[in-house]
Amino acid sequence: MNVDESIKPLIHALAAQGWGPREFAANHLGYAAALHLGADSGPVHASFERYWRTVARISALLRGAGIFHVIIKTRRNYPYSDTNVDVYIQDGDWPAVREILSRDKWRMPSRAVRFKQRLIERAKIKLPPRAPDFVPAHVYHAVSWRYQRDVTFLDPQMVEEVPLVSEAPQLEGEVGSQTVPMPTRPADLLLHSAEIVFENYRIALGEVLYMSWLLQNVSPLDQRRVYRLGIERGAGKALRCIVRQARAIEGKDGAEVGVDWPKNFSVRELVGAWWERLAEQARQGRGLSGIEEFVGYASWASMYRVKRALFK
Repeated sequence: MNVDESIKPLIHALAAQGWGPREFAANHLGYAAALHLGADSGPVHASFERYWRTVARISALLRGAGIFHVIIKTRRNYPYSDTNVDVYIQDGDWPAVREILSRDKWRMPSRAVRFKQRLIERAKIKLPPRAPDFVPAHVYHAVSWRYQRDVTFLDPQMVEEVPLVSEAPQLEGEVGSQTVPMPTRPADLLLHSAEIVFENYRIALGEVLYMSWLLQNVSPLDQRRVYRLGIERGAGKALRCIVRQARAIEGKDGAEVGVDWPKNFSVRELVGAWWERLAEQARQGRGLSGIEEFVGYASWASMYRVKRALFK
């Protein structure tokens, strides 16, 4: 497993400042914290294994059917799991993917739920699991967030085969030598930046730590390539927002990083990034789509800001 041991003192410092399982989980550090703090982590371990078992199962099923897919937003530089698995497929393969997953461990949501999902995110379908040993499968028909059209952040050069045991050695007996197609580390710089700014509107400490690690471990040449790709897709400012956050914590200890996480982006940062995306859409002759995207960002960001203020 790719583990950044420098995270250990940070986790201990945050725990000493009052962080518990809830705060670590909200910042994508739940499993790493359980490992480093030696807490009663039975449920956290089980959740970790469910996540990676789901990654393994979905990829094996789709690979067996000869379907191109990429498991996205999966790796970090520390032990990590999520509450669902995000899988990108090509739009034309959706009927086959739906049939494969529905025959196995997942089920299609009702028509009403699918309609609601499409109102929120046009290119994603969430399939609940049938069995407790798996987590939901979120199937993306396009690399996009909220109301975006496909921004084509992925191409064959941005995908690599990752051995599952490098991320979840506990499952070696189940997965053996299985590999899974995932975005390359340079691709993660852009994919995570776009998701955070265009969909989440705030950044968790775990995301900042990973972005900081990537900036130190991705070559300058690859970083320049990713930055050019971001500009071409209208995500240059989104990438710069994340880079600023990552640079701000470099070299800081637990006390200096602070406990006020996740952090919301300012209205100025968000609108600037959205406006760049709109301008790029207009340059490509897709002004109406750009306006639709912009309104979608603003609407959901406003809703989430109120929701998070009330239910923090």
